[in-house]
Amino acid sequence: VSTQSTGIFNSIDITMNSQANDLFLQFELLLIKNKSIHENSVFKTKVQPQFVPRATSIDEMTTHELKRSIRAVLGFIASLSVATNDLSNFAQKYFELSSRLFGDKKKLKSTPSKISLDSNSTNNTNNSNNNNVNQNNTNPNNSTISNTTSKSIGIFGRDNSEAFILKGLKLALEANLQKGTYQISRDDTIKEFCFSKLKSSCPANVRHEAGECLVIISKENLDDTIAWFFRKMKLNRNSNSDTACFQRAIKKFSFGLANISQIHSTLNYLNYLSQLASGTSKGIIKREICDSIKHFISTIIDSNDTDKQKKLQRIS
Repeated sequence: VSTQSTGIFNSIDITMNSQANDLFLQFELLLIKNKSIHENSVFKTKVQPQFVPRATSIDEMTTHELKRSIRAVLGFIASLSVATNDLSNFAQKYFELSSRLFGDKKKLKSTPSKISLDSNSTNNTNNSNNNNVNQNNTNPNNSTISNTTSKSIGIFGRDNSEAFILKGLKLALEANLQKGTYQISRDDTIKEFCFSKLKSSCPANVRHEAGECLVIISKENLDDTIAWFFRKMKLNRNSNSDTACFQRAIKKFSFGLANISQIHSTLNYLNYLSQLASGTSKGIIKREICDSIKHFISTIIDSNDTDKQKKLQRIS
């Protein structure tokens, strides 16, 4: 009986792994199409023959269809990460995708992609990185689809391709937090990736999604997450603009008065704000400190919840 059960579960694992790979392939094709729209460049993909119809279908999508498809795929990926209880590997796939398409300098374990951006794209740096990744992918059985894109950006606004990767990671974190079977706060690799996307050199929409990911992690274990975040900030004090970006993220952490541990972390955060305020003369950081205090008051102190008010009086 045990042998038969193992065989069944192995078959399920193979099916789910195949489904995950298929979803990430779909997501990568959608992102490349999205990126080409914003760069007004050529949509060019190298895929195995069996994926040519899929790539052709994506190339013909309107911006509305593209956005809807991306959201659907990210939802499926998040659900599958819970079903397989394998968030770590799903997160790794997001890291690799970010590295391939956006040239992350951080050394991450990666696998050769079957897809590459066209070298005529306006972003030469990113394309050179993507071309290097795909130099070993010279399978003569692969087919190339190329089409010049000149469609209006429409509802997409600015390029949000990289932000979609963080959005997908956020959905997976939310789903796993609700399920409670994977300790997301213990995964430093996810936190490191998100922290690297908080820096001022990253687009605002990417920083926002990265911060949201860390907020979700703080909901599971605020004490450990805030301690980890403080250590990271101490190592990244060279740039005032980076410090301001870090502050925008941390102020949304799951602070509160629900239990002793949360109160302890909340007081540590207020002490950190006090030290930061006394040690800076930069307007950009002072502004973020004021915004943080305003956010803190509006979410924790200024409340009609009488229980919160009583707890606040006890620790004042």
